[in-house]
Amino acid sequence: MSKVIRETRVAYPFAIDERALTGETLILERAGKPVAAVIPIDDYARFVAWREHEQAQAWQTAQQQTMERDRAAFERLKPELLKTHLGKWVAIVDGALVDSDVDEDALVQRVYARYGYRTIFVEQVRQTPLVYEFSSPEVVR
Repeated sequence: MSKVIRETRVAYPFAIDERALTGETLILERAGKPVAAVIPIDDYARFVAWREHEQAQAWQTAQQQTMERDRAAFERLKPELLKTHLGKWVAIVDGALVDSDVDEDALVQRVYARYGYRTIFVEQVRQTPLVYEFSSPEVVR
């Protein structure tokens, strides 16, 4: 979040000689200690883009880790699920079975209603995994 200080009749909370704004970083000090930096707007725009990219990458990594953990939980629970939920769809949240249904869409809607819009692992309990075959040599994503 950025704070914009607009020039008004009231002086800035600090004095900046506009001649000092030459496209270089300007360090603001209080009592001899640095408290802020004024940087060129292009540098700031690059920083914001970098930070948003890093945050998006961190979010994606966290979602992948959550999905991997919940997939592992499904595999760990599968022997029991084959006895109790064969043919049903199950939802795993934070490593625990939270709901099941024969209707995948109804299950997903209930889980989102209960836990909010977040990563959930949903899989149908089957003896053998469902395999999809594609005749195209291209990777489908």
